[in-house]
Amino acid sequence: MQVKRDMDGNWKMGLLTQLTAASPIEVCGEGFNEKTVKVRVKDNYYFVFRADLQPRYAPSN
Repeated sequence: MQVKRDMDGNWKMGLLTQLTAASPIEVCGEGFNEKTVKVRVKDNYYFVFRADLQPRYAPSN
């Protein structure tokens, strides 16, 4: 799920998006619950399920 900042600088949920396995991602924060993390792909941010990350990107608990 894409997340964007609104006019006040708060995070807002965006579109549900499917990222490709080849997308270069950076884990950069906590998700909205224990099953998700925030990642960056280029200049866009997304919440993704931890279980859907490839092992090299999976953050430690």
